[in-house]
Amino acid sequence: MKIDLGCGNYPRGDIGVTLKQNTAVCNATPHLDKYLEPYGFVYNPKAQIIYDDLENYIQINYPNLKGQEILMCHILEHLTCPFCILSALDKAKMIVIVTPNARVNDADKTDKTHIYSFTEWSLENLINAVFKADYKIYKIENDYFQFLIKGYLFGFW
Repeated sequence: MKIDLGCGNYPRGDIGVTLKQNTAVCNATPHLDKYLEPYGFVYNPKAQIIYDDLENYIQINYPNLKGQEILMCHILEHLTCPFCILSALDKAKMIVIVTPNARVNDADKTDKTHIYSFTEWSLENLINAVFKADYKIYKIENDYFQFLIKGYLFGFW
């Protein structure tokens, strides 16, 4: 099952989890579709949408997330404890994460809801701390990177 954590009004997968109804879709969403589709995350207007605080949802449902395929597109920078949330997802079959690159992306200047900013190194450090796995970085477009970690894919935008 594919679960889109932080989907807003644009769920990609079978289940979407979002905090509020009528949440705005990030302007980067259509641009990122081509990177997410190869992993099976495509817009699904018939997806079940669960309206809940994302961190609350994961804490309650983490046993049910084992073996699932997870998407977190432009959500990691909004979480109060990214380490805790990623740790709760350590039994997922696959995780795809997309987050702005603070060195080249002005998102932090325009979105006051960001709690964290990630650079290539800070994201690598977080991934190493949680998953303790080898990884490779693939440059896919000017300032776009993918982190492939033992079946986990981390996008860095």
